Amino acid sequence: MEDDCADAWTDFQRQRDWAPEITGPADYLLRKVVQAICPSRDQWESRNAAISRVRNVLAGMPDFQPDRCSSQLAGMECLAEVHVFGSFCSAMYHKGSDLDLTLMGRWRDRHGHPLDMHQLSPTDTAAMLYRIKHALVNRRVAAADPLNPPTVINARVPVLTYTDGVLGLHVDITLCNHNGAFKSRFIWELAQFDKRFEIVFRLVKLWAEGAGLNDPKNGTLNSWSLTQMVIFHLQQLRILPPLWLMFQNEPPDESPRLLEQQSQQQRRWQAPVRSYAPYGLLKVCEQQRRRYQPVYASTGVNSSISSNSDTTQDIAGLLELLAGFFVRFKEVLVQWLEFGRHRKMKMCTWLGNWHDGGAFWRHEYLLGFEDPFDAGDNTARTLGTQSRHDGGCWRLLNSLEAACMASTHLTTQADLDAMMFSLFGSGIAEIMQPGFDPIQRLIEHQRQQHQAALQRQMQQHPEASQDVCQQPLPQQRPTQQQLGAQPLVQQQQQQRQQQLQDRLPAQQQQQQQEDAEALLLAEMC
Repeated sequence: MEDDCADAWTDFQRQRDWAPEITGPADYLLRKVVQAICPSRDQWESRNAAISRVRNVLAGMPDFQPDRCSSQLAGMECLAEVHVFGSFCSAMYHKGSDLDLTLMGRWRDRHGHPLDMHQLSPTDTAAMLYRIKHALVNRRVAAADPLNPPTVINARVPVLTYTDGVLGLHVDITLCNHNGAFKSRFIWELAQFDKRFEIVFRLVKLWAEGAGLNDPKNGTLNSWSLTQMVIFHLQQLRILPPLWLMFQNEPPDESPRLLEQQSQQQRRWQAPVRSYAPYGLLKVCEQQRRRYQPVYASTGVNSSISSNSDTTQDIAGLLELLAGFFVRFKEVLVQWLEFGRHRKMKMCTWLGNWHDGGAFWRHEYLLGFEDPFDAGDNTARTLGTQSRHDGGCWRLLNSLEAACMASTHLTTQADLDAMMFSLFGSGIAEIMQPGFDPIQRLIEHQRQQHQAALQRQMQQHPEASQDVCQQPLPQQRPTQQQLGAQPLVQQQQQQRQQQLQDRLPAQQQQQQQEDAEALLLAEMC
């Protein structure tokens, strides 16, 4: 598989047309996008305020009231502990990211006895989340939106989803999700290994959200799968190490991975198993990072770049890293979906390569992205199986092909603007500072080309200059060939903007006609 990806990158390098005077501004513009979407201090404080509101609601529920007479629970305000995981825990979040919370600790059964939460069955877990939902609504912490009401999803891991009534932020609450908390803390540690990982991930996440590819409920990828894709891409460039090297020095054997034994027990017995996570190994991970960080900084791609810089100013080659991501996984999907090759291969960030072994999967999935900490779990399972899917794989392939096409030809500023609009949609103008409007700049570039063509025609045919000068300048939006394949939502937005743009010439013509009639009337008088 990796040989096919290398051949695809070689073909892309041979076909691409990048002007040296454009690649520098492209890297600068991508860094500005990353800086624009990085969270501010106010956003961090507002999310912590939302977490505090959840803690206050739980403290008032009878299910989590401590026994004041018990010496073991004396001084406790609430039996439940609220922990953060996901993008907010790994510091990979942005303004529109969801807030993922998990409850750990103890609760009171109907007899008033405090019990550990891991003893809850999936049915009892869903019932507990329903009671929490009603408490959040009654305290007006959860917004009572009829279009998006608080909901308990009875999935493999039951989850409560609601919208915060103050921030309008989407919040997910689960119970005893130690695995998610461990993975989030590990991702934060891995981001310290090389800053390019965080930057490339933020760009890929922004692209996936704009293309509608980061919605597992609708048959596309979840954020953990996108994270694994970025990690694997940087591993092949020797920017990041195989993940086993972050925990040990010897190559791994066939023993269960860090979170695999617990998952095997849950799948085997179909009963509550005490949740745990090897949080102590995160200290080992920090030591391994400091040991191998200089090694990879001297051997990876663009090794002269400071990989542990605190800013993005020292990180070059960002355009090439992003384009390489699109080319690599476009080739992966072409091999799997169109050619039917390498169907048994799994992408494994734990080993840092492709392999066809590992744990047995009960279903024949369309994509095989092996979880680095649990070989029995496929992180891309939301895309479906060969017999049951929603077309998410083909939407992903089309978006990757459009991204490759948009980043192939970069010779002018207009090409760069078209690439930015194609990758990140019309919302890129809102992300960047005021004055950055790629659509308006494309129209202005088109008007300049039209004006230059008129001047050449006037020089060649002076007698026709009067007729040529009366020709209107183009007002239409860029074509699909300029912008690349766009999602349906972006096409509709583009059509609405086109309608607004078309109104202006008609109003100007009407005003000119009224002025001419008024002038003629004045001369007659």
